[in-house]
Amino acid sequence: MIIRLLLLLWISTQPFINENQGFAASTESQIVTRAAFDFGSGSVKLQVAEVDLSNNRIVKTLYAEKIPVDLSQDLSQSIDAKFSPEIQAEAVRVMTLLKNRAAAYQPEAYSGVATEAFRIAKNGQELIDSIREQVGIPLKIISQDEEAIVGFAAAVSTKGIAASEAVVWDIGGGSLQIVTQIGDSYEIFKANLGKVPMKNFIISELQCKDVNHTYSPNPISPEDGTLAIQFVKEQTGEIPAMILEKLADPKIVVLGIGAQPKSVRYPDRGYTSDDVYAQIQRGLNLSDQDILKMFDQDAIPAYVVSDLILVYGVMTTVGIENVQFIETVSGNSSGVMITPSYWEGI
Repeated sequence: MIIRLLLLLWISTQPFINENQGFAASTESQIVTRAAFDFGSGSVKLQVAEVDLSNNRIVKTLYAEKIPVDLSQDLSQSIDAKFSPEIQAEAVRVMTLLKNRAAAYQPEAYSGVATEAFRIAKNGQELIDSIREQVGIPLKIISQDEEAIVGFAAAVSTKGIAASEAVVWDIGGGSLQIVTQIGDSYEIFKANLGKVPMKNFIISELQCKDVNHTYSPNPISPEDGTLAIQFVKEQTGEIPAMILEKLADPKIVVLGIGAQPKSVRYPDRGYTSDDVYAQIQRGLNLSDQDILKMFDQDAIPAYVVSDLILVYGVMTTVGIENVQFIETVSGNSSGVMITPSYWEGI
């Protein structure tokens, strides 16, 4: 299903940098229109926006769209750790479609990033090269650290708060990152645990089924739910001390981006681990069909409960008390927009 969202909005001008630097007042703004892409493990996100180069900030988003391309699931079924010809063709098709839609706004430049699935696929760079040759879009495969920093930029600029007041938690199709800014540097926790690895762990390790023939783990038993939560706790590992200190500070806001569960996205108060646990209990022992009836959301039922388990395991292990969900339809592309290095030489 193609999710098309045309956003006519004004994005906050709160700076994403060390707030002690601030933005110098500019009497002559240099405004350019850019198209930025975030090719993640489960979807491609596009944002077309006006960017003020003099202040390095997004002035206005003109268009945003997200189209699923399930690279991570394709890789999980691969015997040689390579993208299949079918998913490569779909990736090129979707990128061509999005570029054509972006062209209506006459962007002066196109750029983008590619994340976890591209990092682990043996032919990830080959697909990047094909997209450049066939579509004309330069994408860069970025490290997990770079992904965390770009996501941080996207979240704090969208929320409109100072970088020092935020911890950003990004859940992707294949990985997750927790990041905060300390002075001019970043503290980053990262794990190769995202939507697809979580779902497939339940299927293969707990239910002893073949992920090549079983797409959904539902129904998930209470026993398997408990074991899956324990698995997340074990995989979460050691969190950097500076992140833990930030999380213990009541003034710090935890911003959740990416694949945060839709069933707990309460815009007025955020969500707690108790909220997540309650939703897990609702979803256990339910089939895909029953989940679609029980959860009033536009979601793929195979991921509903496993996503909640992933989030609950991390929250209770790390000590995250409340998460404010940030709707970034365009994913990390907002961060790409205001990061000069992604536009050099373009």
